[in-house]
Amino acid sequence: MNIEATGKGKKAQDRLEAIGSQVSDISRKLDKAHETLITHILGKTTNSETKGKKRSSVKNVPDRIEFKLNGLPFYIDFTISAVENEGLTSVEGCIVYGVNRPLCFLKCLFPKTDGCKYCDRVPRCDRFEDKPLVKFSINRDGILRSSGDLDDQWRISDTGKKDEEEENNKNILDLNYRALDHIWRDALDWTNENILP
Repeated sequence: MNIEATGKGKKAQDRLEAIGSQVSDISRKLDKAHETLITHILGKTTNSETKGKKRSSVKNVPDRIEFKLNGLPFYIDFTISAVENEGLTSVEGCIVYGVNRPLCFLKCLFPKTDGCKYCDRVPRCDRFEDKPLVKFSINRDGILRSSGDLDDQWRISDTGKKDEEEENNKNILDLNYRALDHIWRDALDWTNENILP
């Protein structure tokens, strides 16, 4: 039996299919940014990793990148979110830069009891608390825009042409360094928040 939606149901079906196409396009752009960032960050820092950690439950987005810079544990998360534009819902990719800090002491007070197994302050299995500090949104056309005080935009293309690949790398590295420079002081202040008066 082949039954098709009609009227409002058909319009809703068409919108959902269009969103699916947008998600696919944006996922490719996020993959491109992730690929460039992980290659650069792993080449520049020693404590970098992408071991399948992901805070977003959205499928087909890259894993988190974690790295240390100037003694602080930064991360870059990738996800997709919904946005309203002139009454229509669409999607955008998100690249989120943040820092994390331990929820408990770095050197555990209970080393004989298997780490912080009995510590009430540890609701997460990795014993860290995240603080997102700046978000970059990316649309279907590959335009990256920053949030907050870092007001700028970049472009990512996924055509595979060599000159566009070089431009992508330059744009993503520019975004990366400017984001880290922009958030470094806030990251340091937040990680010391529990210590300093």
